[in-house]
Amino acid sequence: MIGVTLKALVGLQLAPLNALAILPLGLLVRGNLLAAQPLSLFMQRHGRRPGLMIGATCGIAGGPHSALGVWLGDFPLFCLGALPIGAHQASAMYYRFAALEAVDK
Repeated sequence: MIGVTLKALVGLQLAPLNALAILPLGLLVRGNLLAAQPLSLFMQRHGRRPGLMIGATCGIAGGPHSALGVWLGDFPLFCLGALPIGAHQASAMYYRFAALEAVDK
């Protein structure tokens, strides 16, 4: 939740126009939507661990881009980091299934 909140607030501070303030949040949601189904199909073929690793890699890639965008005051760079963070969030939804599979019934 903090990522969603901060994307909008930081976007408001960095955006050249107020109308663009929620663009980073929109890109985060777009990244989530674009990644959810391909991740699901990938996990069906290759297992949860490789799929979750891809999601973690997306988070590792998007976080520094967003942080660097904030550090430099660069709105496009900040927005660029939002897409892979959205993909990371899409993969995080699958952790609950991995947890269910790991628990003895």
